[in-house]
Amino acid sequence: MTRSWRKRLYATLLLSSWPASFVLHAEGVVFYSGSDFSITEEDLRRYLQIEKSQAGTGEWGSPARVQQALSELYVLKSLARQADERDLLSDENAAWIAYYQVALEKVKRLIATEVERNLDQVDWGAEARAYYLAHGPEFVRRETVTVRALLLKTESRSLLEALQMATELVPADATVEQFLELVIAHSEDPSGGDGLLKDVRKGQTVPEFEAAAFALGEPGDITQPVVSRFGVHVIQLLERTPESRLPFDAVEERIIVALKEKRAMEFANVVRSSPLLDPPADVVIYQEQIDLFLQSVDAQHKQVQIDLLGR
Repeated sequence: MTRSWRKRLYATLLLSSWPASFVLHAEGVVFYSGSDFSITEEDLRRYLQIEKSQAGTGEWGSPARVQQALSELYVLKSLARQADERDLLSDENAAWIAYYQVALEKVKRLIATEVERNLDQVDWGAEARAYYLAHGPEFVRRETVTVRALLLKTESRSLLEALQMATELVPADATVEQFLELVIAHSEDPSGGDGLLKDVRKGQTVPEFEAAAFALGEPGDITQPVVSRFGVHVIQLLERTPESRLPFDAVEERIIVALKEKRAMEFANVVRSSPLLDPPADVVIYQEQIDLFLQSVDAQHKQVQIDLLGR
């Protein structure tokens, strides 16, 4: 059974399950009605901006959201009626607001349609590769080191005692396995564990630790005791990954996402500015009148400022 058939079947079963007391008309179920307004299924669908499917049903979402929308619609129509009774909005203003809101929605849809049309015409693979080649420094993997560190704190002992202890504990030629055992047995790092720090980049640790770790030459090399504000460290290099350029395949998707976002804004701006840059043939722009009006506005504004300063 196809999805559309399932939806039609669901809609049929739903309609057949409604109690006989349900009120129906051309716009579906009536949820509220008054002497001069009603709230129908069609009102609800439009309010929630749910497009009808081919089967004539909509994806309503959660019952809580639907209930909230129904309440909001009822309050809106009820209070709007009270405002009408008090004549709080002239017909002219109502017509302008209606035009303005409809025009905004039309423009929104036009921009979205034009943006999508233009985005579909772009060869994103080629665009991404061109960006990748032109912006090499953005796609460099920085040098990293993987190290293991032993920490001896200086809170319960003097710095001299910590330095002496570190020197005595760790032989300069300790193997990776021997150093691991020493770290597990003696390190006072609050995070515990085996002292492993993977893929450390410059700027991620305190300067003293960083300088010593990145100065190590070959895997297995061990530093002399290093003093920082955390205590005394002994560091062993396990692996060094030199700076390298990220391959295009690893960053292509990220580049395309960023380019699409940037191009979407550019395409939208083109649509918005087109009436100014290329007015339709039937449009007359009375620039002299605009300039004179702006001059009068400017003079009025300056006079208001003078009046305020004179008070």
